[in-house]
Amino acid sequence: MSGDGASFGISAGKALKVIMGGEQPEKKDRRTPNEMRLILLGSKHPDEFYDKEGIEGYSNAAAYCGKLLLELFERHPELAHVPMASEYELDEELKKTDWTAAWNQRKIIREGLDDVIARTESDFMQKTYDLGLTGFQWGWAVNAARYAMDIPPTSNPALLTIKLNETKGQ
Repeated sequence: MSGDGASFGISAGKALKVIMGGEQPEKKDRRTPNEMRLILLGSKHPDEFYDKEGIEGYSNAAAYCGKLLLELFERHPELAHVPMASEYELDEELKKTDWTAAWNQRKIIREGLDDVIARTESDFMQKTYDLGLTGFQWGWAVNAARYAMDIPPTSNPALLTIKLNETKGQ
C-alpha cells in the first residue's frame, strides 16, 4: 500500500495537503479506478494548464505524468508491474571512506521502474523529466496509472516509512 493517496483516487494536491498536516480526504475526494483513468486522460500538459503555480497546477502536472505512464503501461503492460525503486549493492569498505565513489560504482541488483524506462524508453523519460516533477508527483503518477488499471500500488519513493523495532521490557 502506498500512502500517496493515488490508490484511493485522491488527487496529488489533496494528498500533499494531508501529508503536510491538512484535513483528511473525505469520501467525495475519492475516485474509482475508471474515474481516475478519465482524470488522467483528460489532464493537460502543464504549459497548457491555467494555474501552473497553485495546488491545482501541482495536481494537474502529476496527473499529466500519470496520463503518460498509463499510455506507456497500456503499450507495455509488463512495465506496470516493475517495482518503483531499484535495489543496489554498494562496496561496504569503500562506503566507509568515500560514499560518493561507492555510489558511483554501485551494482544494480534489481532495476526499478525509472531505470527500466530510462534504458528502454529514453524519449518517454525525457518527457517526464521536462515536466519538473517532484519525487512525490512521480510516485503518485505511477500509482495513479496503476490504480486506473486495477493494479495494486507500490511504495512512493518520496515517502519515508519509519518502522520501530519494539522489544519487550523497554
